[in-house]
Amino acid sequence: MVLPPPPEKDRPLIARCQAALEHLGQRDASIVRDFVGRLNRGWKLSDKQTTFLESLLQKAETLAKDGPWQPSPEQLAEGVFAAQVVVSRGSHWKGTHMGVTSAADRILSTHGVDPLHLAQLEPADEWCFEKVIGSVGPAVREFRKPKFHVGEMVEMAVWPLAAGHPGCPGIITSGPVAHAGAVGYELFADGQPVTILSKHLKRLK
Repeated sequence: MVLPPPPEKDRPLIARCQAALEHLGQRDASIVRDFVGRLNRGWKLSDKQTTFLESLLQKAETLAKDGPWQPSPEQLAEGVFAAQVVVSRGSHWKGTHMGVTSAADRILSTHGVDPLHLAQLEPADEWCFEKVIGSVGPAVREFRKPKFHVGEMVEMAVWPLAAGHPGCPGIITSGPVAHAGAVGYELFADGQPVTILSKHLKRLK
C-alpha cells in the first residue's frame, strides 16, 4: 500500500527531522524517526509531542552548529570518578537507580576509561555528568578534597583480607579511588597492598 504524501504544512518539519538524525544519539534518533513516521502518515502531534520533538530538534541543531558538548578537565575527572563509584555499587542499588547507572555507563563508555565499559553506548552528555555527580555528592566532595594523601600513615578500623587486624597501620599509596560503592584509599599494610573505605581509616598521630 502506497501512502499519500504528507500534508504540505508538515514537510518543513519532516525535513528538519531528517536533517537532525545525523547529529543525535541512537535513542533520540529513534524517537525522531517515530515522529517522522507519524507525520508521513498525516497524523497530528499533540502539544506535548510537538514540544518534545522541538526540544530534540533544537538539541540536534545546537550539536550541528557547536559540536558535541565536552566536559572541562575538572568535570571529566569528577564525572569519571563518580561513575566508577556508581558501577562499584551492588546490583540491588543499581537496579533501583537505573537512570543513574545508565548515565554512569555512558560516561565510562564515551571516555574509554574502564575496560568493563567499552561497548559503544550513546555518548555521554552534560545531563549524564550532572546526574551521576549529583547522585554521589559526598564521594565527589571527598574526591575534590581528599581526607588522606599519598605517603600518609593511617590506622585501619577493619582488615579486609583476614580476621583480627583492627588497628593495623598502613601507608597511603593512592586515592581517593572508587571502592565498594563509596570512597576508598589504596594502602600498603602488613606487607601487602589493600584497599580500604575512607570511613574505616583514621590518621595516625
